[in-house]
Amino acid sequence: MAFFYKFLLLTIFCISIRATSGLLCYQCDSSVDEYCPESWDRDDIQPQRCDHVQNAAFCVKTTGMYGAIVGTRRFCSSRHMDNSCNEINLPQDSRIYYSCLYTCTTDGCNRSSNLHHLNFSSFLIILFSLLVFM
Repeated sequence: MAFFYKFLLLTIFCISIRATSGLLCYQCDSSVDEYCPESWDRDDIQPQRCDHVQNAAFCVKTTGMYGAIVGTRRFCSSRHMDNSCNEINLPQDSRIYYSCLYTCTTDGCNRSSNLHHLNFSSFLIILFSLLVFM
């Protein structure tokens, strides 16, 4: 029974921290911001709060054709938008382009296409630590 109470308290604690802190995502559009490349190598720009998106729960990174220009967008979303890449064949161009979409749930996770879902892993580490050391 003690395990159940520890688990319940830890779950409530983790949920309350996430609910009060708000999500932070990288937010940029390469069509208007030259410092929004596909490969992110900047340390001077930090993720921004997603307060302007109602029920923001996801960070998103997209790459693809926007108009006639290959570009990248990073933004906050209230919906999971999938993780996938698709080929784009343009009739006037012999090259093949890829349009990719990455959705993640942790602060600043839309920095690159190497998105990691750390919430569950972090939860398991905390839970294991509490069970072992309490």
